[in-house]
Amino acid sequence: SPRIVKLWREAPREILNHEITHIFLDQYLAGAKVPRWFHEGYALYASRMWDLESFLRFSVAILSGRMFPLHDLEKGMPENEEWAELAYIQSYTVVEFMFEYWDDAQMQLLFERWRATGDLDMALRSSVGLTLGRMEEKWRKWAGVRYGWLKLLTSATLMWIVAALLFLVVFARRRSRNKSKLDEMRRRESWLLESSMPARPPGGKAEETSKGGNGNDWDDKVI
Repeated sequence: SPRIVKLWREAPREILNHEITHIFLDQYLAGAKVPRWFHEGYALYASRMWDLESFLRFSVAILSGRMFPLHDLEKGMPENEEWAELAYIQSYTVVEFMFEYWDDAQMQLLFERWRATGDLDMALRSSVGLTLGRMEEKWRKWAGVRYGWLKLLTSATLMWIVAALLFLVVFARRRSRNKSKLDEMRRRESWLLESSMPARPPGGKAEETSKGGNGNDWDDKVI
């Protein structure tokens, strides 16, 4: 499709890894029932086709409550391109959760039981002790914590806290600025006061002008 051609030109290695993962999964779980969300999510997880834009989009989806029930993605993805991209991102996060929630040995056991029973729900029950529905509940809580930061940022409580902190910062800066201005004004006033006072000799008395004696020596010489 044109979309695949565009992606291939932009990231050929990731696309190749993505498609190889699909082939591997089909061969390893041959005959088993594999939900579409796991097929696509696992391929995205293995090829690391995940970027900041995807992260932001999924955070917005959590904020707006636009996450799909997994059973809606069991047989296929939405036809609408925007909804389909969101479904792919969500599928990635489910697989990401599974690999972070369980260690390698548990995941290996899950795949073995899945291959043997042909059913993901049965494999989950016999390997990690959870039903598919219970796993979905845990994933939703995990995703809310990991990717729900946008919801936290837009909460009314946090907005009031941020507003209060900004007010305190502005108040502290303004108070500091006013104190600096006041100190400068005091220095100037002190300087002006000192400069307006008459100069005094080192002895502390102003010099007096003699009217006679030394004061008339020049006149006497001229006469």
